[in-house]
Amino acid sequence: MRSLNHGRLLLVSLTVPVLACSGSGGMAGVMGGTGGSSPSAGGGGGVIQGSGGGGRSGADAGASTSTAGATAGTSAGGAQGGAAGGMPASASGSGGTEPTDGGVAGASGAAQCPFGTAEFFLWPGTAPGSEKVTLTEKVQELSSDPAVHDRHITDVSKPSIFAYLAPHPNGAAALILPGGAYSLLAFDLEGVDIAKWLNSIGVSAFVVKYRLPADFPQTWIALADAQRAMRLVRGNAAACGIDPKRIGVIGFSAGGHNASQLETRPSAVTTPNVDDTDLLDARPNFGMLLYPVISMDPAITHTGSRNNLIGSNPTPSDVLLYSSEKQVTAATPPTFIGVSKKDTGVNPQNSVVFDNALKAAQIAEELHLYNDGAHGTGIRLATGDMAQWPAQAASWLSKLKFTTAAP
Repeated sequence: MRSLNHGRLLLVSLTVPVLACSGSGGMAGVMGGTGGSSPSAGGGGGVIQGSGGGGRSGADAGASTSTAGATAGTSAGGAQGGAAGGMPASASGSGGTEPTDGGVAGASGAAQCPFGTAEFFLWPGTAPGSEKVTLTEKVQELSSDPAVHDRHITDVSKPSIFAYLAPHPNGAAALILPGGAYSLLAFDLEGVDIAKWLNSIGVSAFVVKYRLPADFPQTWIALADAQRAMRLVRGNAAACGIDPKRIGVIGFSAGGHNASQLETRPSAVTTPNVDDTDLLDARPNFGMLLYPVISMDPAITHTGSRNNLIGSNPTPSDVLLYSSEKQVTAATPPTFIGVSKKDTGVNPQNSVVFDNALKAAQIAEELHLYNDGAHGTGIRLATGDMAQWPAQAASWLSKLKFTTAAP
């Protein structure tokens, strides 16, 4: 059951301000755009239609920032997202004086990062599994402060990512999987806020708007989106200034379950292969789990997440498969876990059993059982010693050499 009885239901834009990567300077507006006239106003290939955009200062070739934008331009931009809109990860740039000012490291004709300032859909066309599903995506704004968003997203049928590229990158990156009991996504509290924190320590971030099992008959739908997101980021890592061997995942609550499944079952067969991206490795190089749902064991599971994922009368095989502590192997990546002992939303034993499984498999791990705090805090609501988790996670990443000290 969705917890959507707080605040007013407002349909608001999900386009969020992020840093464009490697010089496209392009922004994929919903209806397309034209070249910009300033370093911050470059246009981009349209998601639906429109002329291809220019890059920074309107001079470089703009890269489409959405899969749809690469193929759906129908006016002056042409059938490939616009004459200057280009294809993701392949549009040529005129080069620039800095990596952020045109081309990749100023190299003319080099591949460009496809992730810009707009929503980037995970699949071209209809996402596998969404073919016969009719949903109207909804965004509920819980905040009364226009300067501070607190949005919940439901009814997702077109999964996507929103890129937040670090202004002073150290080469690391992470997918962010917000929680919400597999029936909604806490997009800001456990998504955008986390991206901004990661950026502050030099880590590029990708908030994943994944599909919710509560809306689909397939149990694998959320994992499929996480796999595809990881493969897209890894496949475009070089163009975006990211080390493909330093890409992790961070998940919260049910998003923590999805993250733990990506950690333990990265090669699970979910959707049919759509293109070469689906052939890439989906294994994260590290994981960070905050107050995660882990187990489907009725004694400790989160019942709402379990029911939304595998139903109220699941098969024993599904209980085993989706109990992430039972899926840990020697290939599971190093993992940081944080949870409050006072968490009444998700039993902290979920974190403990996963940590125990990591130890048994001799995987590098770090478990923090906080004395203070509650469930669903993200960063902005964390109190007492739980408020230390971002600093401790940053230290852990640095200790394992996935990242460096904040620039």
